[in-house]
Amino acid sequence: MQHPHVAVTVNKRVQIVKKAEELAVAYRSSKYQMGGKTTEAFDCSYFVYLVFSSIFPAYTYLNSEAMISGPFKLATRPSPGDVIFFGKGQVPYELNKKKNVQEFPNHVGIVLDSSSWVGRQSSGLGLVYFNDVWWWPRGPKFYSYEKFDSAHVSYFASDARKGVA
Repeated sequence: MQHPHVAVTVNKRVQIVKKAEELAVAYRSSKYQMGGKTTEAFDCSYFVYLVFSSIFPAYTYLNSEAMISGPFKLATRPSPGDVIFFGKGQVPYELNKKKNVQEFPNHVGIVLDSSSWVGRQSSGLGLVYFNDVWWWPRGPKFYSYEKFDSAHVSYFASDARKGVA
């Protein structure tokens, strides 16, 4: 028999995944704006805020740096509903393929399943696979919201989308 707290955690993770997918579609025509905090123009941190605040009403806006030093705890492996975090710095793809030495800012998105995440990029809202040649070499880390069970519950999104642990 599953512990009741685990069932609540799984339910919240399912809700996060569904809301992230729903908002990615609803706001696909919105514009990217670094630091933007309206549904017409926003960045990756605000997208995470829109998703999490709809499931956890007390969740307040945090930029990507504050997320990982506050209510999100480092996870050993990604689970649906976790936040994927990329630290600022150069992007190997840009450096190696285009000789672009630009420093890119921190970036966050929401893990959907065992192979993908959704987030707000400058190119728009969308699905990104973990093995993406632009993102993956940036060395992502995964963070679990503290309101989820502290015992990190891991399952695959095909199950998450069905609501099965």
